[in-house]
Amino acid sequence: MEDGSVVLKFPIRNDVRNAKNGTRSLTKAEDVVFTTPNAGGGHFPFMPVGFPSGLCRIMFVKLSRDPYTAPYYMGTDAEQDVEEWSLDPDGSYGNPTGRKVRDGGYGGHASSSSTTLGCLKFLLTENVVTVAEKALQILVANGYRTKEEILAGKWPSAEEIAKGTFPMIEVIG
Repeated sequence: MEDGSVVLKFPIRNDVRNAKNGTRSLTKAEDVVFTTPNAGGGHFPFMPVGFPSGLCRIMFVKLSRDPYTAPYYMGTDAEQDVEEWSLDPDGSYGNPTGRKVRDGGYGGHASSSSTTLGCLKFLLTENVVTVAEKALQILVANGYRTKEEILAGKWPSAEEIAKGTFPMIEVIG
């Protein structure tokens, strides 16, 4: 592109494991998912939803050996409001409360699973490798951190965010 940016397009899926599509149990406490807001704050029970549409930044790239996210997990600053759920006495899902809470923790990765908790699933492992390596080049070139520090998967500090230029992902939903 004329501005020097690079556009990479790859097929992804956003098949979320939730009760709406019958892939998440409402009666098993171990199936309850809690919010992971990017800016910290409370962790509230919610039903997973798809990756938010729009632009977001890749904040870190982490090496992963977990078949669910290997070989790389790319953490983003994508966030959205989701509906909080109550919990039954046994710790399983109760009902939607009608209250909106903030959720983050959305990323991109390949996966051995057919579903995610809302992350973007790259259909081909080589595509996630291409994007992760390009993101690493950008993060290192912009003085964000060393490659080794980035691959540790640590969320950047406020100072690093303020001075850094981060690779972008655009999700068109």
